Amino acid sequence: MEALHKETYKSRNNSNSSANPRESSSSRVQVCSICLERFKQGDKLWVLPCDDRHKFHGECIKSWLTKNSSCPLCTRNVRKDNLDADDMRLSERESIQL
Repeated sequence: MEALHKETYKSRNNSNSSANPRESSSSRVQVCSICLERFKQGDKLWVLPCDDRHKFHGECIKSWLTKNSSCPLCTRNVRKDNLDADDMRLSERESIQL
């Protein structure tokens, strides 16, 4: 878990913020999908290796990963030893669909 990328959330001042915290005018993540709370300026976020848009509060994802080995959003296995195998299976599925 400690090898996961970490970043500090920097909110964009947007006076037209949506009433729905999940909606956004950009693809920028604004809500932790585990606790469903909005990210606040200065929050420490952890980014999962499955997708750089899959960001969570540090405490939320630590708790999640002690019980699960998959991303809460895409369900892809995020344990380092299984990422390469998942990539290989994904590539095989994509080539079959072509």
